[in-house]
Amino acid sequence: MDAWHSSERVKPKREFAVVFHSFDNIEGCTMREANADPGDVPFHPAVAPALLAATKDVYGNLLEVGCRVRSFSSPFELEDGRVTGLEVRGPRVRYLEGVLLAIGEVQHEGCRRYSIRVDKRVSGSGGGVTEEPVTADDPWATVIPPLNGTPTTGGEHMFGVVRVLD
Repeated sequence: MDAWHSSERVKPKREFAVVFHSFDNIEGCTMREANADPGDVPFHPAVAPALLAATKDVYGNLLEVGCRVRSFSSPFELEDGRVTGLEVRGPRVRYLEGVLLAIGEVQHEGCRRYSIRVDKRVSGSGGGVTEEPVTADDPWATVIPPLNGTPTTGGEHMFGVVRVLD
């Protein structure tokens, strides 16, 4: 039995458990189920967050203008290099999904960002997963999450934008 499933959990790199995107309008990504974290199970990414470029996701997929993406609200990396927070099922699901409009053209709060036109908001709770459309007049219609690989003040790196594979 690994540490995640035993009574002794692996501790995150920092005192607090989640690297929150504390920026305006963050969320929105999509990927094929085979690439997705199936639930609340940490996994070793194909590309470590510290090694990511703005054009790659943690699964090794290319991010390019026009592709569909999900932007997750609170992914984090554990001490042993595994990542979590990219759930697509279950009560902890929280992401926005849409089309990648630009890579690095927007700068906000000192870092370059993606620009994503969102068309779907997905969130989980005790009652299941809720998907709702996002319209042009919604405040979340366009989001600007930090580029993957952007260093955080805590010494980690952003990795919340993931390509949706068809």
